[in-house]
Amino acid sequence: HFLAVENDMEGVSWLHSKGAAIDTKSEFGTPAIFEVAQLEYKELLAWFIRKGADIHAVDADGNGLEAYLEEYEQTEMREHVRQYGV
Repeated sequence: HFLAVENDMEGVSWLHSKGAAIDTKSEFGTPAIFEVAQLEYKELLAWFIRKGADIHAVDADGNGLEAYLEEYEQTEMREHVRQYGV
């Protein structure tokens, strides 16, 4: 999760190749892909989705990705993630 929020695609990819869960969540229950999207890491977000990350996951409050991005006023990323069927 830490490597994802640091936009370290190589590190995330390496961990995934060693069996790390693609749908990992922070200690607060936020899926890594939510924070990747919030930070506008479009390439890394696409990588997560290609590797099978659950784009319909919810955070600890029951919010999906689009609602999470709305909460953080990420209008552009909300539009961007819609191409993935969110």
